[in-house]
Amino acid sequence: MRRFKGWLFLCVVMNLLLVQKVIADDMSGFDKKKFDDDCAPQSRLATIGIHYYDFDGVRQQGTITTLDTIAGSLKQIFSRLYRMEFPIYHADASLIPDDAIDSDIDSSENLNNTASYACRVITGGGDPSVHAYGGAIDINPRENPYIGFNLTDDPDVRVVREIIPTDGWKYITRGQFREQKDEHQGIVDGIVDVFKNHGILRWGGDWNSPIDYMHFEIYRDNAILFLTMNKIESIRYFNQYTAFYHTCKKVFPQEYKKRNFSDLSRAIASHAGDMPVDIYIDRTRGFDELMMLSGELLDNPTQEDCLYGANTSLYRYEQPMTEINSAVSKIDALRAIKH
Repeated sequence: MRRFKGWLFLCVVMNLLLVQKVIADDMSGFDKKKFDDDCAPQSRLATIGIHYYDFDGVRQQGTITTLDTIAGSLKQIFSRLYRMEFPIYHADASLIPDDAIDSDIDSSENLNNTASYACRVITGGGDPSVHAYGGAIDINPRENPYIGFNLTDDPDVRVVREIIPTDGWKYITRGQFREQKDEHQGIVDGIVDVFKNHGILRWGGDWNSPIDYMHFEIYRDNAILFLTMNKIESIRYFNQYTAFYHTCKKVFPQEYKKRNFSDLSRAIASHAGDMPVDIYIDRTRGFDELMMLSGELLDNPTQEDCLYGANTSLYRYEQPMTEINSAVSKIDALRAIKH
């Protein structure tokens, strides 16, 4: 009888271990599922409080909802903007609905609201906006408008299709001080490096078509990577990502001044032959290998790693637009200036 009870106890233990293994395998498969939803889940969003000066120089308090991975960096960015007394018209996360926004011209832009998360597609339709991942932020939309172009038969000539918000037409010329014109408050050109120094490397003002002066973002592939990871892992990787930018900027200061920079995810893709998200979801490689690769690149950054190269076959990033934009040089002809 005692022997039977011992055998029964052993069977129960083995069954429990088997069940735990099945659950662990299922959870492992769940954890490593690539993020492919349209919008970031509410569990991965964080709302931060900020201080800022409005256009009258009055101290205000605001809120911004964003991806938890970059929430700490955005907090530091806005602390820096506050010390600079950079003017912000309005920042209220409650103006952004939690659910999907049908129109790509959302109320936040029309209210000149500085904001990050918005569950919507990119302007003009198509893929989810990086805003939908909580990985982008718009600063003073009216003073830093989105300008969409239609192409013509002449590759050097574009026709303005739309300006968002509509009253942003007053601000599409970018001189901070124009002859016989008022100062353009809210211009973001002078704070681009504040964002880049905190890992938000992409600015819509560098693009040629469209031009999106209000818009700062992390690369789409990084946003998907961060949402595939858990919060703690994503923050650890993002810290390495930001450190890589600073390391390369120190080694190649002139090139980075011209914004001819690569990023950690590109460098990893070039060395490993796979995108970071593909390394992460591979059970035989995973987060530890990703961190090991990032550490090696931080210890020995090369020109090939730090500067944007010609070989883009391994990654799905857009090349930074550093050349002169002929469309911008022709914008004055539209007489779209502040009166």
